[in-house]
Amino acid sequence: MPTYFTDLETNTAHKIGTVYKGNIKIGQIYKGDKLVYQSAFRITYVIDTDREYVEKVVPKKTILSPSTFTPAKEGWTFVGWRSDKTASSTVLTEAYSTGHTTLYAVFKQTVTCNFKSSSTHKASGTRYYNNGTLVNATITVPNGVALSGWTWRGWSAAGDTAANAAVKYSNGAKISNVEKEATYYGLYTRKRSVAVKWACGWCGHTFTSKPSNCDLAQNTSHPDEPKIVVKETKTYTDYYSGSGAST
Repeated sequence: MPTYFTDLETNTAHKIGTVYKGNIKIGQIYKGDKLVYQSAFRITYVIDTDREYVEKVVPKKTILSPSTFTPAKEGWTFVGWRSDKTASSTVLTEAYSTGHTTLYAVFKQTVTCNFKSSSTHKASGTRYYNNGTLVNATITVPNGVALSGWTWRGWSAAGDTAANAAVKYSNGAKISNVEKEATYYGLYTRKRSVAVKWACGWCGHTFTSKPSNCDLAQNTSHPDEPKIVVKETKTYTDYYSGSGAST
């Protein structure tokens, strides 16, 4: 507990005790007829776990506008005051001096993430801090952008640049507990058929590489015009990432 001390003064028929915390005057105590009256209330403003200020505020006056300091935290923006240590965007809009009170400062910080598909989008969320209590941001995933000839799969985990990365998030999903900037990549796929065997349309002779003509033409009665057709195909799956990687 802090140590308080009193400087006594004389004022007409009463003795006046001016109460200090350190060198900060926080109230006056009137002593007379065994009654004690206080002319102001102590308002303690807690900025962070290692920093607080005390002011005296006369009764029924607002306590949301301290006069001896400006609430600040490096890298953060002040939101307002709460009567508890909840980290939230909801802060007091009215509060008056009706007794000794402690208020806690709430700060916010914007986090912006990149979403790269066939073009780049950004999405932001807000972190809140209140005296050791931290609530990280929640970010809404944007819609991926179409890529000609490809089918959209979804979004990768943060920082996963692989073309065949697993889908972590779908369009419109919520990413919670975001602490800092990150990059997510759009994922695409396509099916591709490739000829792996050909045949002569006249005699049926097969080839594993595409010929210009049937090599049996000189021994077989073939029309003058070659007729090489695809006999067999194989389907491949391709992958592409907004990181530029492909397989």
